[in-house]
Amino acid sequence: MKHPDEIKIQFLGQCIAVNSDGRGARAYPQITQQMLRAAFPSLAFKSNVCMLSHPKGLKALVRSRHSLFKPDIMVISLPAMFASISTGADLINQLALELTVTARSFLRRIDAKLTGGHAVETPVKKKLKWRPTAVYPPLAIDEYERLIDEAVEFSRRTSTCRVILFGPGGLNEDTKTDTAGTPETNFGS
Repeated sequence: MKHPDEIKIQFLGQCIAVNSDGRGARAYPQITQQMLRAAFPSLAFKSNVCMLSHPKGLKALVRSRHSLFKPDIMVISLPAMFASISTGADLINQLALELTVTARSFLRRIDAKLTGGHAVETPVKKKLKWRPTAVYPPLAIDEYERLIDEAVEFSRRTSTCRVILFGPGGLNEDTKTDTAGTPETNFGS
């Protein structure tokens, strides 16, 4: 049972959320928790971090996190890469999120056995293809927005969780900021 003074925060996204670059205590979720604890010492903050492999799986990921973690706040990182380059996604993560969340350590052990513990670098993984993948072409901005809207609307209908979206800016016509020197305006240069 959740303590009444505990706030659960779910982070979904790419490297900023899942700390794939090894920053440890300096990763965004950890910094966020430290700042919240300092600002609200009477509250307890519990967080969970989950990788978003592609926006096409966002709604399923949101559903999975709502049923397994039951967050009060969901922070979703939405990188521009999905709208700018083709991206590969693990189909098991896309189609059976609940399975991969509950069986993650088992899948890591299988992956380590098949690849000798070097899952990213080894050519064995490329030959085995034991985990089916799909390569998605860049999403059109309106498709990206539709996938996000579906996930946020699902969250609104099924829970009281607050959703915070952060990611690329300056893509919508209602954005009234100066974008000089931002990654969005310099991407092609």
